[in-house]
Amino acid sequence: MNTALTSEEATGPVLLDAAELLSDRDLSARFARSAHRILADLVRSGAALGWVEPPSEEEVADLLDHVLAAARAGDGALRTAWFDGRPAGLGYWLRYARPTHRPHADLEKLAVDPAFQGRGVGRALTAALVADARRAGIEVLTLDARGDNTPALALYRSLGFTEYGRLPGFVAVGERRHDKVFCKVDLRPTVPPMTERRAILSGSVFEERIGYARAVVDGDWVHVSGTTGFDYAAMTISDDVVEQAEQCLRNIGAALGEAGCGFRDVVRVRYLLPEREDFEPCWPLLRRAFGEVRPAATMMVCGLADPRMRIEIEVYARRPDAGA
Repeated sequence: MNTALTSEEATGPVLLDAAELLSDRDLSARFARSAHRILADLVRSGAALGWVEPPSEEEVADLLDHVLAAARAGDGALRTAWFDGRPAGLGYWLRYARPTHRPHADLEKLAVDPAFQGRGVGRALTAALVADARRAGIEVLTLDARGDNTPALALYRSLGFTEYGRLPGFVAVGERRHDKVFCKVDLRPTVPPMTERRAILSGSVFEERIGYARAVVDGDWVHVSGTTGFDYAAMTISDDVVEQAEQCLRNIGAALGEAGCGFRDVVRVRYLLPEREDFEPCWPLLRRAFGEVRPAATMMVCGLADPRMRIEIEVYARRPDAGA
């Protein structure tokens, strides 16, 4: 079994690419079975994945073989997500076959096991696939979605996709008709990399009310704002400081992923806590996130904006392609 899947992961799902999946035959077989279950269950519940009836095991196996072959040839990318050694989701893109469209690719499917929805799996998979496309030299990454799939469309917009077309009533599901929405993210550089400035939003109401971004990409550098333990999807926060720290890291990890980097690229961390005795219980969690990269760090005791907040974490990172 791939040991990476059994490591304690506080910052979100473990993501494997096609090469990592193919390196372990047993893992590949287990994932193929789980992929069929995930896709069939989602279609059975009405998910917009391109099937009207749940796909058979043979259909899913053929699909995965096709995607893995494309990934080996440099014409596609597959990402799988895992929690505690359990498959949680998958997504892939394929390069267009038409010669005049070869510089571009289509993100064809993104599927998350319902048991793991709401834990950032879809966002992590999409951000990783966009990063894979960028590294592969893809110029424009496209996708299409059913018009009633509001959560997915909101996710894609938050990751930089824009709508470029819509076919009203094009998708037929029994007697029902839905719009087909076409989206794209243009990965071609429009400004020199060193002058890029881009804001990353998480959906927190604080960002809207106060007027700031979760993170700002400025050239090679990523500045992540002080981040607390709120679950921004539900705007709830745990009373436990360790659980707050875990959610802080999950929020930070999502922002770093959208910026094209990760915890391995962090160069400085600042910890802010109202109570100094709350810091030490968080150390094991922080060591798992930063123990290998060893960023510079500062801990400060100070008041925070909300009395429910027991820890706030701020990081600075340098994107891995800096200076390339």
